[in-house]
Amino acid sequence: MPVIYIRGTNFFRPSVWMSRRIANELRFYQLDAVNDGILSTKEHCRRSKATFHPHMRRLTTLVSVWISEMESNSANAQADPKAFAQAITLLLQRGVLLARNIKRLVVNHISLYNSADAAITLQDVDTIANGVQMLMMIRATYHARTGVVATSFDLVVRSIKYVMERHLHELYQAVSETLLHGSSADIEDQYSAIRAAIDLLHKPQTLENLLCLELVFCVIFHRRGASAPERLLAAINSHREDVLIAFSQLRFIVTHQTSFRAATDCDFLYWQREAFYPIFFKRLYQKPLNSSYLPYLVLAMHDCRASVLSACHVTSAVDLFNSYVSYTRECLHKYLIDPLCVDIENDLRLFTHSAVLGQVFRKIEPDSASRDVARFTRLPPFRFFGEWLHIAEVIEQHLDEKFYNLNALMVNDWKTYEEMRNLALERYGLRICDGYLPGSIVDQGLDVLVITENIQVFVANYTYNMNEQLFVQRPSTTESKHLHTLHIRHIANSIRTHGTGIMNTTVNYVYKCLLKKLAIVSQFLSDDHVKSRLIKDVKQFNEKRGVVNNEYTLAQAEKFIREMQKLGVAHDGQTFIAKFCSLVSEIGNALAYMRMMRSGGLRAVADSAVFVPFSGDFTRLERVLDSDASGSEDEVDKGDGHAGRKDKTESESDEKSEDAPVKCKQTLQAMRAVDQVVGNMRKKLSEGSDYFHMLLEAVTRRLKGAIKYTHLKNFHMIIPPICVLHVEMMVREKDHIVKKNKDGIFTDDGFALGCAFLLKLFGVWDSFESLHWFESVRNHFGARLRAVKEGISAHEQEVSDRASGEGAPSPYGVEDVSNMHLTGMMLETVMSEFTTLEEAFVSSKVFFYSASLEAGIDVEKQEEEEEEEKDTNLGGDAQGR
Repeated sequence: MPVIYIRGTNFFRPSVWMSRRIANELRFYQLDAVNDGILSTKEHCRRSKATFHPHMRRLTTLVSVWISEMESNSANAQADPKAFAQAITLLLQRGVLLARNIKRLVVNHISLYNSADAAITLQDVDTIANGVQMLMMIRATYHARTGVVATSFDLVVRSIKYVMERHLHELYQAVSETLLHGSSADIEDQYSAIRAAIDLLHKPQTLENLLCLELVFCVIFHRRGASAPERLLAAINSHREDVLIAFSQLRFIVTHQTSFRAATDCDFLYWQREAFYPIFFKRLYQKPLNSSYLPYLVLAMHDCRASVLSACHVTSAVDLFNSYVSYTRECLHKYLIDPLCVDIENDLRLFTHSAVLGQVFRKIEPDSASRDVARFTRLPPFRFFGEWLHIAEVIEQHLDEKFYNLNALMVNDWKTYEEMRNLALERYGLRICDGYLPGSIVDQGLDVLVITENIQVFVANYTYNMNEQLFVQRPSTTESKHLHTLHIRHIANSIRTHGTGIMNTTVNYVYKCLLKKLAIVSQFLSDDHVKSRLIKDVKQFNEKRGVVNNEYTLAQAEKFIREMQKLGVAHDGQTFIAKFCSLVSEIGNALAYMRMMRSGGLRAVADSAVFVPFSGDFTRLERVLDSDASGSEDEVDKGDGHAGRKDKTESESDEKSEDAPVKCKQTLQAMRAVDQVVGNMRKKLSEGSDYFHMLLEAVTRRLKGAIKYTHLKNFHMIIPPICVLHVEMMVREKDHIVKKNKDGIFTDDGFALGCAFLLKLFGVWDSFESLHWFESVRNHFGARLRAVKEGISAHEQEVSDRASGEGAPSPYGVEDVSNMHLTGMMLETVMSEFTTLEEAFVSSKVFFYSASLEAGIDVEKQEEEEEEEKDTNLGGDAQGR
């Protein structure tokens, strides 16, 4: 053997040793030990490569037979204990012998290739991994049968001791007979050794006892130069083999645990980890049928723990071992677990999208090297150094994170990922958690801060429902399959997230938005074409003011619309009057957003004050602790109530005795803070904030120039035409909803709210009511509807009279009657929309019923007086100078 393995990377090379020790002799005979050693090593590599695989296959078969016999031999334990003891001893010896042969074959093969600097092929690496796995299987089988071995240990030891005692007793009798005829020092030593051996067999068989037995057996059987009769020598020779065989069995049984451990020790893998570990895991992943050997392979990597922790060449052996564990874990994840995660995820996606990918032009051919990777996911947990590793759990965590992150980016695909979760459970046994990501975030919804910052876009892209207090996104503004909504609970949750300060921020943003919209309204109404037409309509209506039932008719509104359409269209194809109608709706949406903000704030406060008492007998915490506290219960709502009592409490606290720590200053301050918070909640829930009144007062201050804004006084005359446009738009949108594959809106109460706000702001609400617009519309459509119904009734009566043979022919044909039915349905739809709009007007008027413009007028007069006073002071100062 040109190379002898010692340990780690240390080998004994006889050729190198001879070249160093007997160099002169080798030169005398003209021999080159180094070159001869290299050639011999390469020759042995070639032979080992040829015999390595056949030997390993034969040993694999023997190990399989041995494992089967170990698992089936326990059935004979009760039937024949003596035969079982003998069989279990032989099986254990065979197991150790097989493990030693496998280990020697693997270690020698690796040592030869390392010494020859030759590359090991993948087939050799697979065979080495197979040998390592068999060593671990032998160890695992032994540990699985440890209970049976431990139960029969005493029986086996006693049976072996009995055999040895029987042979030693016969040999003792032979030596005794020899001593009767004559004695010598050698015979007496053998006689004493036999008696000592018998005595040692009666003691517990420890390692020290076995060492003594081995010593006395050397005296009995291996003493050289001893003179003894031929009869005694024949007796010794006849019992020598049996005693020594029994002794070897006894020594093996006593040390079988350490024997198995040493025979199956795979610490040599540590020195080849960088070359073998990546290939081990990679090749194992390519052969899922061998996935059950993964725990054995990982177990073999544990054997170097004792050697690494005993290292003295590093400062900390524990750090060295931890780095080894990290490297092993990295190899396992990189070459087995990570590819497994990718393949499983790809398989789930391809199978889930097979309905699309299975088309002729999108067909994906199956992988020719497809593997049953489900064998890895169904492996039970196994030991990985200081922890338990379950491959299925690792893959589940990876897919959980992957599916959640991707589904969060594209919430519309929640159904696809749910199918993938079910498929993962069915095909791979993976229980992937539900991400609980619906099509939209129900609790949070749209963020108030984002809406407030983009209030201009929001009021244009959303419609408002006054009764439900709900905003719904316009279908025409998005390509998504789902529409966003904004409800009071969304605003309440946003307030709870960001704080109540966002309510003031929202008021400021809405105020700025209203100023911009009002500027556009004023610019439109001041246009010469619009202004002249409105003045003309006002003049005509005022001329007929004394006429009974003077109303603004639908015909006048339609005539106004036709006049405005002559002005042309905007860049988006809409008429200017239609864009003005949308502008009024946007103003109403901004006001509705403020209304929802107030309701959301009240709901947030109510949710926060669930456990706060609101009964009349509410008692402050400070008074519960200190009955002498001054002030009423309502003072918790006032900021200066506590400040007024601060000095008094501090002065009284100095007079109190030190034996009352519960009434310390910090406790009183904390209770005052709690009382103040509770008081604020009670005040907010009982009062709230009237944002409409605040906005009216703020905007009124901007409308100072009476001459500049006189054209706004004619705003009420444009309400009927834009109402007609609004109703036509709602009828058209609702008609789209009932049609297939059409999108539309079902509500737009922001228009009515915007009209009510502008009428109140411009002070022309009474002028609008004097038009009797909605009464005129009801009368007009009511008359047309009655006429249509009378025509239908007349036709039905004519048909019945004709059936009875009486009556004149009807002036209406079948086609005319069908048209009348359609006209009647259309008239009812339009009347319903006008009724809904009228009700929205009435409801919107309630919001501004308590709001008065007198406060704004007083503020304007006060500012004018201040300006006049300032001018007077400036004039006086100038005159003084």
